[in-house]
Amino acid sequence: MKKLLLAFIIIAALAGIYFTRTSDAQERSYATTPTYEYGIIRYDTPDKIQFVLPTGVQSVRAFTSGLNASDYNQEASMVWALNHVSKDGWQPVTLETTRILIRRSVK
Repeated sequence: MKKLLLAFIIIAALAGIYFTRTSDAQERSYATTPTYEYGIIRYDTPDKIQFVLPTGVQSVRAFTSGLNASDYNQEASMVWALNHVSKDGWQPVTLETTRILIRRSVK
């Protein structure tokens, strides 16, 4: 009887140790989670676009920076601005009529 009780206690202890060990999900490092920096492209006036980036705020006159005045509308201005910052690795997250939220991964 004592041997059976002792065997049961040993089996229960081994099972408890086995099932309470840490899983792979708990061992995952947060260093592998991608981190991003965010910015906003804002349509201010028909010729003025603002880039609010982590490095600072920059106002750009679209007509003097490469956008044709004959092809101008608000949508073309925002597409031009998005193409302008996408060269630096920025990606659009949300699109609105006057604002675009952008992000890029921090290396």
